Amino acid sequence: MTLRAIVCGALFGIAGVCSAADMTYTYTGNFFEHNDLTAEPSRMVAHFVFDFDHSPQAADNIYAIKRWDVSAAGLSFNQATPSFLPQFKFAFDGNMNIVEWYMSEANTSGWSAFSSAAGRFSNGYPAEDFVTPYVNWGQYASVQGKPGVWTASAAPVPEPAAYLTLIAGLACLAGLRRRSGKSQAT
Repeated sequence: MTLRAIVCGALFGIAGVCSAADMTYTYTGNFFEHNDLTAEPSRMVAHFVFDFDHSPQAADNIYAIKRWDVSAAGLSFNQATPSFLPQFKFAFDGNMNIVEWYMSEANTSGWSAFSSAAGRFSNGYPAEDFVTPYVNWGQYASVQGKPGVWTASAAPVPEPAAYLTLIAGLACLAGLRRRSGKSQAT
């Protein structure tokens, strides 16, 4: 029975590691200093979830993006929006924090665009968040020289794999108890 308990414990540990929750990186920009789009103060807010485990260029610290969304000055963007020229570049430090970035996309359904850049990806210019409802850059909202802040947090809702781990654990414990009961009866 001790061997079985060890095997079950090992399976629980492996399943727990395999079902780790996604890490969501949230960018919160500073309030736009120039804003033709809204009367209320507004800023850029973005959410990115990266695929750290299955990115072909992970050795070069380039990670695939599982999902993302950006909102600013009443405009919204995400991976389901028809777009052109999407560009995303992120530099991570040793603790997997985003320290430099360039994110940009133009939405073809609403003819709007956004960009945010800081660090080496801003090509020597000050950091900037920019959003516009027209590709011709008529009206826009922007803030320059004040990069926003990135924070990382684990997903608050358990993934389906966490529930499967719980069910597998309960089944394993029930099986051990059943076998233990049978051997005591004989």
